[in-house]
Amino acid sequence: ETRLLDALHEEKNDSKKRKRRDNDEEAVDDQRQGHKKSSSKLLVEAGRDLESAAAEVQSKFLWTALTHYTQMKGESVDSLSPKLTSSFFVTSSQPTLEKRLRSAISMKKLKNWKPIGSPMVMILCSSARRAVAVLKELSSMKVRAAKLFAKHMDLDQQKEMISTHSFGLAVGTPHRVQAICGEGGGGRGSSMNFSKTQLVLLDAAS
Repeated sequence: ETRLLDALHEEKNDSKKRKRRDNDEEAVDDQRQGHKKSSSKLLVEAGRDLESAAAEVQSKFLWTALTHYTQMKGESVDSLSPKLTSSFFVTSSQPTLEKRLRSAISMKKLKNWKPIGSPMVMILCSSARRAVAVLKELSSMKVRAAKLFAKHMDLDQQKEMISTHSFGLAVGTPHRVQAICGEGGGGRGSSMNFSKTQLVLLDAAS
């Protein structure tokens, strides 16, 4: 009887230890998740009104976002080269998107763009609806534009289109553009690449 009581007491203690260990592990997981959420939230908050910030501030923010995303994927930031600096950025005080674009590039070059699979200007929008609005706003420029978002064409059609034709302007969403670039990541072998692209515009409007 004494041995039985001792065995039950030991089993009860082991059960408490296991429960305490499980709770500790859950707490660590929750803490990690909370850290990830807070880091992402901080990035989003820091990016508000970024379009009105100086080029140096914009470059630091985007570089931080890029390195954060790379680390979350478990990849080394050493592969990111060259580092984004303010020299990569073009600032404009023009009131409209069309005027900003005209002030940053050569319209003659844009309209006569020849490279296939590498648009001269890439505009990334937050949603397909916003991409449609951007295309409507820029329609007066009379430039051939590639529509790279989900509601216009299916993915295979877009890959075929961008890899066989030249477009001075491309407007799309990050997810669809990434899908079009595929595993090649926009490098050699991808349906689309940015080897000839001269301007990437991040449209922050919703």
